Amino acid sequence: MYIYHEFIKYGLCTCLVFLLINCNVAAQLQPEVKIQLKDKYTIIGKSTSSICAVAISSQNQLLWGFVDMNGKEVYHPMFRNIVFTRDQSIIVETNQGKGLIDEQGVELLHPNYDDIQVYWDFVYILTQGKSKKVYTQKDGMVLTTSDGFFTASEKEQLLWFSQNQQNTCYVLSRNQKYMHKQAFAKAKRLNSGAVAVADANDNWGILSEKGDTLVKIHHDTVETHILSKAALLSSGIHQYIFSAAQDLIYVPMGVEAHFAEDGSLYTTVNGEIALVDAQTGHFYTIFQYDSLQTFYKLDYHWVLDDGEAYFIDTKGKEMNVPRHHSMKRKGLFWEIEQSAKKGLWDKDLKQIIPMEYEEIQKGERNFLLKKEGQYFLCDQKGNFVNTNAYDRIQTIPNTPVLIAEQNRKYGVLAYNGREILRPSCDSVQVFGKRLWLKKEGKWRLYSLKGKQISTLEFDFIQDFYCLGIYKILVQHKGKYGIIDEMSTSLLLPTMYDEIDMDCDGKKIRVREGEKWFYVNNLNEQVDD
Repeated sequence: MYIYHEFIKYGLCTCLVFLLINCNVAAQLQPEVKIQLKDKYTIIGKSTSSICAVAISSQNQLLWGFVDMNGKEVYHPMFRNIVFTRDQSIIVETNQGKGLIDEQGVELLHPNYDDIQVYWDFVYILTQGKSKKVYTQKDGMVLTTSDGFFTASEKEQLLWFSQNQQNTCYVLSRNQKYMHKQAFAKAKRLNSGAVAVADANDNWGILSEKGDTLVKIHHDTVETHILSKAALLSSGIHQYIFSAAQDLIYVPMGVEAHFAEDGSLYTTVNGEIALVDAQTGHFYTIFQYDSLQTFYKLDYHWVLDDGEAYFIDTKGKEMNVPRHHSMKRKGLFWEIEQSAKKGLWDKDLKQIIPMEYEEIQKGERNFLLKKEGQYFLCDQKGNFVNTNAYDRIQTIPNTPVLIAEQNRKYGVLAYNGREILRPSCDSVQVFGKRLWLKKEGKWRLYSLKGKQISTLEFDFIQDFYCLGIYKILVQHKGKYGIIDEMSTSLLLPTMYDEIDMDCDGKKIRVREGEKWFYVNNLNEQVDD
């Protein structure tokens, strides 16, 4: 439902905002008329081609009225709120309810409704208690509904609502001319704009947007899909395809038609599958696939036939991708495997990585490739960003670095393949936005760019969370302390025999000798 409005509130601040927003709305008033109005009214508001909104302050609230272009009062200020719609009508509100006036100031609906909302231009939904009504300004038509079920098509403005326990179809053209009315028990709108309808006996048929009968109302069921413009109908043991071109195609006996997850149509017979053209309802090919997989918003399918898998376009033609034994989706890429060798194709089925690798791992910005026991790094276009081969490459989630292993030594790589630190460390850990490198039995602190940022050295480190913040437990000469994730100095000095890593963010439990006690982040002893 589309609602076009400008709310006018009651407080002084909102009034000032309203004036700023609508600083040009009274431009049609003559200067001398403006002067007269300013002496009489608190605010000169927005105008249509014929009337202008004005307001006075009464008992700490604004009351709105309207004057014509000569300053003559059309409505004395009595409305608590007014809303200008896109079609230049105005929703007005009094203590008794909401009503509607046109751009000339003529009352269209008396203010006695609980709510009025704009459905389309010149079409309004009126609420009065539990009842709803549809009002069209062009011809003054008011239609009553009990449960407020509304929907609309995208092209011809097709309006559905419930009236007397039946769905009633109203078709309104762009100029809101009333075109068609007929009562049905149920309704479903197709993506093509047509509408499936059922009578009180649950017999289904299909109407066009203009209300013309496209399929007679005598079918048992109608199946639709949110992503398809086609529909499937059944009558007893018979099945039909209602194509996007609005043709009714009979499905041969023994064949079953189905919707795939992406809205594609396919048929099955004796466990084999064939594609169907949703536009025409015609079969692409006679039954030949053992398995078929469709993909949302992609104009091709993956099929399996006699142990071989391959891609076909929406017409059933095999695409220029090697046949293979298995396929896996990795983000927007396809990993294809044949004879224990893997390759990678993008969503347009363009080869990114040739089918010659034992393993393909997808990182956040690149791919890790394994060939003859060695790992290589390439970008998402298949270009190698580092010519070195490593024994292992490890990705670290939510960080811009990778850990590379070579001859049991560890280093750090950037996503672009640059060696931040060559493999020369005994171990590497990444905590938050800091690198911890272990050399000659000592842990040292580095930035993600590979620069040492602290002279402190530790024998042991272990990360832990304290209220969602990384903290690092460190040990030096048998004593424990703590470093914050982003700090280069000790939060707690290495003076404790034990530190409890279960903290509440305000105090930390520590042991010194045989005594346990609490300290705060300033290393001051605090009460339990």
